[in-house]
Amino acid sequence: MQDDLEAGGGCEATGTCGGDANSMIKLRLPNLTVFEQSILAAQQFGVIVGVALLVGSLFMLMVGFEIVLQKIEDKCSKMCGRKTLQDAEAPDPASLVGSFKRYK
Repeated sequence: MQDDLEAGGGCEATGTCGGDANSMIKLRLPNLTVFEQSILAAQQFGVIVGVALLVGSLFMLMVGFEIVLQKIEDKCSKMCGRKTLQDAEAPDPASLVGSFKRYK
C-alpha cells in the first residue's frame, strides 16, 4: 500500500500536505467565460430534455403495447366464443337515470 502512495506522488502531487488542523484541500477551477458557461448550461439542459423525452416515449410505447394486447385479447375471445362484458346484456346507463334499479 505504501508503494501505491509513492507511485502516485503522495501528498506532494495532490497538494494535500500540511500538518496543521486548518489545512484543507483547495480545488482550483478554471475561470470560464460567459459563453463557455452558457454552452455548459445548454448541454446540461439538453440532457434533461433528452431524459424527459425518453421517459415520455417509453410511456407512450407502454400504452400502445397495452392497446395492442387488448385488441389481441378481444380477437382471441371472439375466436373462442367467449362473450365479453360488453357483449352481455346490460341495460343502457341512460335508461337507469332517475330510477333506483341501478342500486339493486
